[in-house]
Amino acid sequence: PAFVALHHPPVPLGLPYLDRIGLREPQALAGVLARHPQVVAVLCGHAHTAATTSFAGRPLLCAPGIASTALLPWEQGPDDSWKTHQAPPALTFHLFRNGRLTSHLRPL
Repeated sequence: PAFVALHHPPVPLGLPYLDRIGLREPQALAGVLARHPQVVAVLCGHAHTAATTSFAGRPLLCAPGIASTALLPWEQGPDDSWKTHQAPPALTFHLFRNGRLTSHLRPL
């Protein structure tokens, strides 16, 4: 089993300010993954928010922010930045055992 880890998410996450600068050619990555069934999940960063979705038929797990946290559009006020330093930084620990992926989010 293998993970593929990259910086930019290959799909939109509903964060307009970050979705504009996502992975440039996600279809190319999906093609590579199609040839490698041993890849059990895709891990990414860049979004500064813990998020889960799917990509190319696999779980896509986005790391939380370790220095700042991205605010969702409905969490922002009219003059707010898209990110905050008020939320605690966090880490996600991924375990792969017996064919099952389990992820644990831990605020720091």
